[in-house]
Amino acid sequence: MDSSKNAEKKITLHIMIEGGRTFTEEFVVKQKLQVVVNKTLENFSLTDVEKRNLTRADGSQLSDFKLTIEDLGLRDGETLRFLLKAAPKPDEPKKFA
Repeated sequence: MDSSKNAEKKITLHIMIEGGRTFTEEFVVKQKLQVVVNKTLENFSLTDVEKRNLTRADGSQLSDFKLTIEDLGLRDGETLRFLLKAAPKPDEPKKFA
C-alpha cells in the first residue's frame, strides 16, 4: 500500500447549523477538530463559538478540539451538528428553599 496516500487520507464531513444549513468540506484525517470548527465558523460568518455544541449524529459531544479527526474516529460522509446550546427550559417551575 502506498504510505504517502495514507498520510494525506481525506474524508468529507458535513457540519449542520440551525435551519438545516450545512457546510460540506474535505478534511485531512490528521487535522485537528479545531480546523473543522474554524472553517465552519468562517463559512457561516459565525462569532458565537462559545455558545455552541459540536455533536455527532448519535448526540455524543465533541468538546476537545485539539484531537484529530482520526483520533475521534469520524467517518467519511458523517454529519456533525454545530448548534447553539439549549437555553434552560423556562417552563420548569422554580424551586425555592
